[in-house]
Amino acid sequence: MRIEAVNYHLWRKCNMRCAFCFAKYDSVLDANYTRGLPFSDAELVVKLLARFGFKKITFAGGEPTLCPWLDEIIQVASQAGMITVLVTNGSLLESRRVRALSKSLNWLVLSIDSAETRTNLVHGRAVAGRHVISVDRLVEIADVAREVGIKLRVNSVVTRVNVSENLGQTMERIKPDRWKIMRVLPIAGENDHIVDTLSVSTESFARFVDRNSRLDFRVTVVIEGNDDMLGSYVMVDPAGRFLENASGKYTASRKILDVGVELAIADMNYDVERFLARGGAYDW
Repeated sequence: MRIEAVNYHLWRKCNMRCAFCFAKYDSVLDANYTRGLPFSDAELVVKLLARFGFKKITFAGGEPTLCPWLDEIIQVASQAGMITVLVTNGSLLESRRVRALSKSLNWLVLSIDSAETRTNLVHGRAVAGRHVISVDRLVEIADVAREVGIKLRVNSVVTRVNVSENLGQTMERIKPDRWKIMRVLPIAGENDHIVDTLSVSTESFARFVDRNSRLDFRVTVVIEGNDDMLGSYVMVDPAGRFLENASGKYTASRKILDVGVELAIADMNYDVERFLARGGAYDW
Protein backbone atom coordinates (compact mmCIF):
# COMPACT_ATOMS: atom_id res chain seq x y z
CA MET A 1 0.00 0.00 0.00
CA ARG A 2 1.09 3.57 -0.63
CA ILE A 3 -0.15 6.95 0.52
CA GLU A 4 -2.86 8.19 -1.86
CA ALA A 5 -3.10 11.76 -0.53
CA VAL A 6 -0.72 14.53 -1.58
CA ASN A 7 -0.31 18.11 -0.37
CA TYR A 8 0.71 20.47 -3.15
CA HIS A 9 2.17 23.66 -1.67
CA LEU A 10 1.83 25.44 -4.97
CA TRP A 11 2.50 29.05 -3.84
CA ARG A 12 5.31 30.17 -1.58
CA LYS A 13 4.07 33.67 -0.77
CA CYS A 14 1.79 34.33 2.19
CA ASN A 15 0.02 37.47 3.37
CA MET A 16 0.26 36.49 7.04
CA ARG A 17 3.27 36.20 9.34
CA CYS A 18 2.65 33.10 11.43
CA ALA A 19 5.72 32.63 13.62
CA PHE A 20 5.25 28.85 13.84
CA CYS A 21 4.88 28.29 10.07
CA PHE A 22 6.85 25.29 8.80
CA ALA A 23 5.97 25.94 5.14
CA LYS A 24 8.25 28.86 4.30
CA TYR A 25 10.72 26.57 2.48
CA ASP A 26 13.70 28.69 3.51
CA SER A 27 15.72 25.50 3.93
CA VAL A 28 15.04 24.09 0.46
CA LEU A 29 14.31 27.06 -1.85
CA ASP A 30 16.37 30.05 -2.90
CA ALA A 31 15.17 33.34 -1.40
CA ASN A 32 14.44 34.67 -4.90
CA TYR A 33 11.96 31.86 -5.56
CA THR A 34 8.93 33.70 -4.20
CA ARG A 35 5.97 32.15 -5.98
CA GLY A 36 5.57 28.80 -7.71
CA LEU A 37 5.62 27.09 -11.10
CA PRO A 38 3.91 28.70 -14.09
CA PHE A 39 0.37 27.42 -14.60
CA SER A 40 1.25 25.12 -17.51
CA ASP A 41 3.91 23.34 -15.44
CA ALA A 42 1.72 23.13 -12.32
CA GLU A 43 -1.10 21.74 -14.46
CA LEU A 44 1.19 18.99 -15.73
CA VAL A 45 2.39 18.19 -12.20
CA VAL A 46 -1.22 17.75 -11.05
CA LYS A 47 -2.07 15.52 -14.02
CA LEU A 48 1.03 13.38 -13.40
CA LEU A 49 0.13 13.01 -9.72
CA ALA A 50 -3.37 11.88 -10.68
CA ARG A 51 -2.02 9.47 -13.27
CA PHE A 52 0.35 7.98 -10.69
CA GLY A 53 -2.61 7.14 -8.47
CA PHE A 54 -3.05 9.93 -5.94
CA LYS A 55 -6.74 10.14 -5.05
CA LYS A 56 -6.79 13.33 -2.97
CA ILE A 57 -4.87 16.56 -3.48
CA THR A 58 -4.66 19.36 -0.94
CA PHE A 59 -3.67 22.78 -2.24
CA ALA A 60 -1.76 24.79 0.32
CA GLY A 61 0.95 27.43 0.51
CA GLY A 62 2.12 29.88 1.63
CA GLU A 63 -1.35 31.21 1.09
CA PRO A 64 -2.74 29.52 -2.04
CA THR A 65 -5.45 32.13 -2.66
CA LEU A 66 -2.64 34.52 -3.65
CA CYS A 67 -2.04 32.30 -6.69
CA PRO A 68 -3.77 33.97 -9.67
CA TRP A 69 -4.79 30.65 -11.23
CA LEU A 70 -5.75 28.72 -8.10
CA ASP A 71 -9.35 28.18 -9.18
CA GLU A 72 -8.20 26.80 -12.54
CA ILE A 73 -5.72 24.33 -11.02
CA ILE A 74 -8.39 23.06 -8.61
CA GLN A 75 -10.59 22.44 -11.64
CA VAL A 76 -7.75 20.57 -13.36
CA ALA A 77 -7.40 18.27 -10.36
CA SER A 78 -11.15 17.71 -10.13
CA GLN A 79 -11.41 16.86 -13.82
CA ALA A 80 -8.54 14.40 -13.35
CA GLY A 81 -10.72 12.56 -10.83
CA MET A 82 -9.07 13.69 -7.61
CA ILE A 83 -10.75 14.77 -4.38
CA THR A 84 -9.78 18.43 -4.02
CA VAL A 85 -8.96 20.27 -0.80
CA LEU A 86 -8.03 23.93 -0.24
CA VAL A 87 -6.25 25.10 2.93
CA THR A 88 -6.52 28.86 3.46
CA ASN A 89 -6.45 31.56 6.09
CA GLY A 90 -9.67 32.89 4.53
CA SER A 91 -8.49 36.47 4.10
CA LEU A 92 -9.05 36.54 0.33
CA LEU A 93 -12.14 34.36 0.07
CA GLU A 94 -15.39 36.04 -0.87
CA SER A 95 -18.78 34.36 -0.81
CA ARG A 96 -19.08 34.59 -4.59
CA ARG A 97 -15.76 32.83 -5.05
CA VAL A 98 -16.70 30.05 -2.65
CA ARG A 99 -19.89 29.48 -4.61
CA ALA A 100 -17.95 29.31 -7.87
CA LEU A 101 -15.45 26.84 -6.38
CA SER A 102 -18.25 24.47 -5.39
CA LYS A 103 -18.19 22.96 -8.88
CA SER A 104 -14.67 21.58 -8.36
CA LEU A 105 -13.77 21.85 -4.64
CA ASN A 106 -14.68 19.03 -2.23
CA TRP A 107 -13.17 20.34 1.01
CA LEU A 108 -12.44 23.81 2.35
CA VAL A 109 -9.98 23.95 5.25
CA LEU A 110 -9.83 27.09 7.39
CA SER A 111 -6.76 27.76 9.52
CA ILE A 112 -8.02 28.94 12.92
CA ASP A 113 -5.76 28.83 15.96
CA SER A 114 -7.58 31.26 18.23
CA ALA A 115 -10.65 33.47 18.53
CA GLU A 116 -8.63 36.05 20.47
CA THR A 117 -7.26 39.05 18.59
CA ARG A 118 -4.26 39.36 20.89
CA THR A 119 -3.31 35.70 20.45
CA ASN A 120 -3.54 35.95 16.67
CA LEU A 121 -1.36 39.06 16.67
CA VAL A 122 1.25 37.37 18.85
CA HIS A 123 1.20 34.36 16.53
CA GLY A 124 1.31 36.56 13.44
CA ARG A 125 -1.96 35.00 12.23
CA ALA A 126 -2.93 38.34 10.68
CA VAL A 127 -2.61 39.98 7.26
CA ALA A 128 0.80 41.69 7.18
CA GLY A 129 1.02 40.68 10.82
CA ARG A 130 -1.46 43.42 11.76
CA HIS A 131 -5.00 42.72 10.51
CA VAL A 132 -6.77 39.75 12.11
CA ILE A 133 -9.59 38.03 10.22
CA SER A 134 -12.62 38.06 12.49
CA VAL A 135 -14.43 34.92 13.59
CA ASP A 136 -17.62 36.42 12.14
CA ARG A 137 -15.97 36.56 8.72
CA LEU A 138 -14.75 32.98 8.96
CA VAL A 139 -18.22 31.82 10.03
CA GLU A 140 -19.68 33.58 7.00
CA ILE A 141 -17.26 31.74 4.71
CA ALA A 142 -18.09 28.43 6.40
CA ASP A 143 -21.84 29.02 6.08
CA VAL A 144 -21.55 29.63 2.34
CA ALA A 145 -19.34 26.56 1.86
CA ARG A 146 -21.82 24.38 3.71
CA GLU A 147 -24.71 25.86 1.73
CA VAL A 148 -23.12 24.91 -1.60
CA GLY A 149 -22.06 21.42 -0.51
CA ILE A 150 -18.37 21.90 0.24
CA LYS A 151 -17.21 19.93 3.28
CA LEU A 152 -15.43 21.84 6.04
CA ARG A 153 -12.34 21.24 8.10
CA VAL A 154 -10.57 23.48 10.57
CA ASN A 155 -6.82 23.24 11.19
CA SER A 156 -5.60 24.53 14.55
CA VAL A 157 -1.98 24.78 15.67
CA VAL A 158 -1.45 24.62 19.44
CA THR A 159 1.37 26.71 20.89
CA ARG A 160 2.35 28.04 24.29
CA VAL A 161 0.34 31.17 23.45
CA ASN A 162 -3.06 29.52 22.88
CA VAL A 163 -2.69 26.28 24.85
CA SER A 164 -4.97 27.53 27.65
CA GLU A 165 -7.76 28.66 25.31
CA ASN A 166 -11.04 26.99 24.43
CA LEU A 167 -12.14 27.12 20.80
CA GLY A 168 -15.37 25.26 21.48
CA GLN A 169 -17.67 28.23 20.91
CA THR A 170 -15.95 29.05 17.63
CA MET A 171 -16.25 25.46 16.44
CA GLU A 172 -19.92 25.43 17.44
CA ARG A 173 -20.46 28.36 15.08
CA ILE A 174 -18.40 27.00 12.18
CA LYS A 175 -19.50 23.37 12.62
CA PRO A 176 -16.72 21.71 10.62
CA ASP A 177 -16.97 18.09 9.52
CA ARG A 178 -13.40 17.58 10.76
CA TRP A 179 -11.22 19.48 13.18
CA LYS A 180 -7.49 18.81 13.04
CA ILE A 181 -5.64 19.86 16.19
CA MET A 182 -1.87 19.92 15.70
CA ARG A 183 0.93 20.43 18.19
CA VAL A 184 3.31 23.09 16.89
CA LEU A 185 5.96 21.23 14.88
CA PRO A 186 9.56 22.45 14.71
CA ILE A 187 11.27 21.88 11.35
CA ALA A 188 14.99 22.64 11.12
CA GLY A 189 15.72 25.68 8.99
CA GLU A 190 12.04 26.66 8.84
CA ASN A 191 10.75 27.53 12.30
CA ASP A 192 13.10 25.86 14.78
CA HIS A 193 13.98 29.30 16.17
CA ILE A 194 10.55 29.33 17.87
CA VAL A 195 10.90 26.10 19.82
CA ASP A 196 11.82 27.83 23.07
CA THR A 197 9.03 30.41 22.87
CA LEU A 198 6.09 28.53 21.30
CA SER A 199 6.56 24.83 22.00
CA VAL A 200 4.16 23.03 24.33
CA SER A 201 4.67 19.97 26.48
CA THR A 202 2.94 16.69 25.76
CA GLU A 203 0.87 17.16 28.92
CA SER A 204 -0.22 20.71 28.03
CA PHE A 205 -1.17 19.62 24.53
CA ALA A 206 -3.21 16.72 25.94
CA ARG A 207 -5.08 19.09 28.26
CA PHE A 208 -5.89 21.39 25.32
CA VAL A 209 -7.23 18.44 23.36
CA ASP A 210 -9.34 17.21 26.28
CA ARG A 211 -10.80 20.65 26.96
CA ASN A 212 -11.55 21.38 23.31
CA SER A 213 -12.99 17.98 22.39
CA ARG A 214 -16.15 18.43 24.44
CA LEU A 215 -18.42 19.64 21.66
CA ASP A 216 -22.18 19.57 21.28
CA PHE A 217 -22.25 18.76 17.58
CA ARG A 218 -21.04 15.88 15.46
CA VAL A 219 -17.45 16.41 14.33
CA THR A 220 -14.43 14.19 13.78
CA VAL A 221 -11.57 15.53 15.89
CA VAL A 222 -8.14 14.50 14.60
CA ILE A 223 -5.18 14.86 16.94
CA GLU A 224 -1.64 15.18 15.58
CA GLY A 225 1.38 15.29 17.84
CA ASN A 226 4.87 15.91 16.51
CA ASP A 227 5.71 12.27 15.82
CA ASP A 228 2.44 11.83 13.92
CA MET A 229 3.41 14.53 11.42
CA LEU A 230 6.96 13.36 10.67
CA GLY A 231 7.22 11.34 7.47
CA SER A 232 3.46 10.86 7.14
CA TYR A 233 2.67 13.63 4.66
CA VAL A 234 3.43 13.41 0.94
CA MET A 235 4.24 16.98 0.00
CA VAL A 236 5.10 18.74 -3.26
CA ASP A 237 6.88 22.06 -2.90
CA PRO A 238 6.39 25.23 -5.01
CA ALA A 239 9.22 24.11 -7.31
CA GLY A 240 7.47 20.84 -8.14
CA ARG A 241 9.58 18.49 -6.00
CA PHE A 242 8.47 15.99 -3.40
CA LEU A 243 9.34 16.92 0.18
CA GLU A 244 9.54 14.80 3.30
CA ASN A 245 10.33 15.68 6.90
CA ALA A 246 10.95 12.31 8.54
CA SER A 247 14.23 13.49 10.07
CA GLY A 248 12.82 16.77 11.40
CA LYS A 249 14.05 18.75 8.42
CA TYR A 250 13.01 18.97 4.79
CA THR A 251 14.54 16.75 2.14
CA ALA A 252 13.66 17.47 -1.49
CA SER A 253 13.42 15.04 -4.39
CA ARG A 254 14.38 15.61 -7.97
CA LYS A 255 11.86 17.69 -9.91
CA ILE A 256 8.77 15.79 -10.96
CA LEU A 257 8.80 17.40 -14.41
CA ASP A 258 12.42 16.30 -14.92
CA VAL A 259 12.22 12.65 -13.92
CA GLY A 260 8.53 11.83 -13.46
CA VAL A 261 6.55 10.98 -10.34
CA GLU A 262 7.80 7.41 -9.91
CA LEU A 263 11.50 8.29 -9.82
CA ALA A 264 11.00 11.50 -7.84
CA ILE A 265 8.94 9.85 -5.12
CA ALA A 266 11.50 7.04 -4.88
CA ASP A 267 13.88 9.66 -3.44
CA MET A 268 11.58 10.05 -0.44
CA ASN A 269 11.07 8.15 2.81
CA TYR A 270 7.33 8.31 3.52
CA ASP A 271 5.79 6.28 6.33
CA VAL A 272 2.51 4.65 5.29
CA GLU A 273 1.84 3.19 8.73
CA ARG A 274 2.22 6.58 10.38
CA PHE A 275 -0.07 8.11 7.74
CA LEU A 276 -2.74 5.54 8.58
CA ALA A 277 -2.20 5.87 12.34
CA ARG A 278 -2.88 9.62 12.25
CA GLY A 279 -6.14 9.07 10.37
CA GLY A 280 -4.89 10.18 6.97
CA ALA A 281 -7.16 7.72 5.16
CA TYR A 282 -10.85 8.40 5.71
CA ASP A 283 -14.06 8.84 3.74
CA TRP A 284 -12.88 11.70 1.52
